[in-house]
Amino acid sequence: MRKAAVAAALALAGCAVRGTGEAPSPAEPPLPAASSRPLPEEPAALRSLFGPEYDEALAAIGLTRETARITASDFSLVAQGRFPTALFAGLVEDPTLADRWSRTLRDVAFAAAGTTETASLYAAARLGVSVRPGLLGDPLAEEVKTAALPGALEEALAPLMPLGVPPTEQVPPAVQAAAALVLRAARLRAIPWLGRALPEAPRPGDGSRAITAAESLGPLMEEDSADPLGSARHRFERTAAATDQGYLARAAAEVLLAADRAAGMLREAAGAPPFEFRAATTLGTVLLRGGGDDADGEGDRGPFLLRIDTGGDDRYGGGAAASPEFPVSVLLDVSGKDAYAAPPDAAAFGAGHFGVGVLLDLAGDDRYALAGDRSLGLGAGVFGVGALLDAAGDDAYSGVGFCPGGNDSRSRNSCPRNSPRPVACSPPAPSP
Repeated sequence: MRKAAVAAALALAGCAVRGTGEAPSPAEPPLPAASSRPLPEEPAALRSLFGPEYDEALAAIGLTRETARITASDFSLVAQGRFPTALFAGLVEDPTLADRWSRTLRDVAFAAAGTTETASLYAAARLGVSVRPGLLGDPLAEEVKTAALPGALEEALAPLMPLGVPPTEQVPPAVQAAAALVLRAARLRAIPWLGRALPEAPRPGDGSRAITAAESLGPLMEEDSADPLGSARHRFERTAAATDQGYLARAAAEVLLAADRAAGMLREAAGAPPFEFRAATTLGTVLLRGGGDDADGEGDRGPFLLRIDTGGDDRYGGGAAASPEFPVSVLLDVSGKDAYAAPPDAAAFGAGHFGVGVLLDLAGDDRYALAGDRSLGLGAGVFGVGALLDAAGDDAYSGVGFCPGGNDSRSRNSCPRNSPRPVACSPPAPSP
């Protein structure tokens, strides 16, 4: 009896079961009766903007919406890109969905822009990568408790400073906890994932010179007359093919989740008296300060692992720029009318170059500017993830080079002011 029950269960599951005789073929299920009711009208929010004029134009050449298609086989005859996305494939198959999808993606993007983590997850999903570290609970619950303990900042810095950690007594407790959380997430969580995601990344000490962000942008920006055979583009495409976007998205999620949580902690430090803490670590400089109007000088060139400022009208010349040698870079500013202006052709302010670079500005009327045809930032990445979120204020953005709104040397981008929602940017796929 039990054997027969198991055989029946396997048969119902679609498995072939051998017995002493041929099992009777299951009866075909009856087809559902055709409904005489007309299909409901498509909601206005989803209705295509391609109107009757589109149908008339198609009819003139003997086509309809159903027959005006470019199949994958058709496109394979002329396709050149090596790294197509699912969105591109869908638009090729049915161009009339472009307006519907653009509206849907726009609305979802705004809904995801409340935190850098959700904005990054949204961007990853557009590339066919699903990463949800917080789906089944809070992955940072224990890390937050650890970061709030006395001495947590020193413990987080100790593995990165073999010669000793400077005194931290002048740093407000909320800033210490926020910094410890980000530092632990970068070293223990994100960097191991980046090692898996970017096997082609140049590493310090391996005898090779790490490529700069400006050099990485060369194959994206223009053909190099000095390199007619395209060896630079070949290296770029080889590295892109070896990059695991799933692991890269996971590394970014670890950093961004910690940065979002740290930003919440820092709200308690708003209005703190002036202080400054600086430490040179093996992963970049850690600079914590606040309580006044700070301006970057010669000693503030970076590269930075972490920058935190709790208040004041500040002037930034760099930060939030990842690189092969320093693969995680975070900048958190709590308040003030800040100006972010990097040198020409620099990577800054949410630049992911073989790593994760993130900038969060929580309040104030701020100005962001990139200069130089091969600059990188304001929420853009090359073999990495760059994110910028400005949560409030009357802000202005301008960029030249590789930043949101353009990806070549002819782009001059200016974002609108008085945005009613937070601005959040994440990178495109690492493809030419």
